[in-house]
Amino acid sequence: MGFNTAIKTQEINDPLFPDLNTLDRSSGVVEESFKDDFHLLFPASVPAFGLKKKKWFWVLSDQLRDVAWDKTAFNALQLEKATTHLIQALVKGHRESRSFGDVVSGKGQGLFFLLHGKPGLGKTLTAESVADYLERPLFSISSGELSTDVEDLEETLEATFTLTKRWDAVCLLDEADVLLCKRNSAEMDRNAIVAVFLRKIEYFQGVLFLTTNRKQDFNEAFKSRIHATISYGDLSDEAQAIIWERLIAANKDVRVDDSWTPSAFSALGKLRFNGRTIKNILRTAVAYANADDEALGLRHVLAMVQTELKDVDDELSVDTESLESAQRDQVKAALDDLQRLLSKKPSVEVL
Repeated sequence: MGFNTAIKTQEINDPLFPDLNTLDRSSGVVEESFKDDFHLLFPASVPAFGLKKKKWFWVLSDQLRDVAWDKTAFNALQLEKATTHLIQALVKGHRESRSFGDVVSGKGQGLFFLLHGKPGLGKTLTAESVADYLERPLFSISSGELSTDVEDLEETLEATFTLTKRWDAVCLLDEADVLLCKRNSAEMDRNAIVAVFLRKIEYFQGVLFLTTNRKQDFNEAFKSRIHATISYGDLSDEAQAIIWERLIAANKDVRVDDSWTPSAFSALGKLRFNGRTIKNILRTAVAYANADDEALGLRHVLAMVQTELKDVDDELSVDTESLESAQRDQVKAALDDLQRLLSKKPSVEVL
């Protein structure tokens, strides 16, 4: 079940409610469905856990809804088909059979993925897609939410892994560099953090995704514990064009005009943006179009693209430090193509 985050919720501060974390859904019989008469006995509000804020809240019972799982989420990932199939096969196999474990009871029963690559290439989206594929919640926590105090860190990891196991959720440790880094004899605190994390994942029995931007700093002790390592390289022009097209198509509530042609997407795909930047540009472009009460057109996106790029020699280009000369020329050519597409004829809104 899910709850509508748009409604006003009240955080639970009652000291008795930490006991909610100890509830085990397998401790009793759970009815798959209720007759209408049973709803009359249901309380007006119930406690629910907010996965984003990591807190318990009171929510209205009549706002509870079944979760709408996105079964097409994997389609948005620009990964090779073989890689996508491998991920799906591993998580499906892990859920269907837990018989192969460690000699020590409870150890070695988790499934660990290491996702590495530059920001905005789909690492976090991969974990989100797996959660939708399995129809399970995603418990996400970033390194910024973790304390550098060893005792606090151990407590947070214990609580995270306990809830993840109890809810059969997918766990994502985003930007986990601080947990994966090499040990250094001069940094005892960091070594202690790594040791705590190693100990905790030994007994974790769920699906865990770790993302990092710096694989070169990867601690050797983790290599034997990782079941699959996925590398995310730079997006091809075709992959970028597909991202532009699919993000626009996915937002069905956004009005668009007829400027969105294959040539437009092809030109946008040559601008050397990652998936996160493309999403941000589209978000601001939609706001720009809405402010003028217009359908989203290529001109709105181009305006946002131009604010994203930097001026070099009084010409629109990207920062010379981020792209090589050939790539800068490609970006300039793509911008010229977009300008030509806009100048062909006025856009006609498609309602």
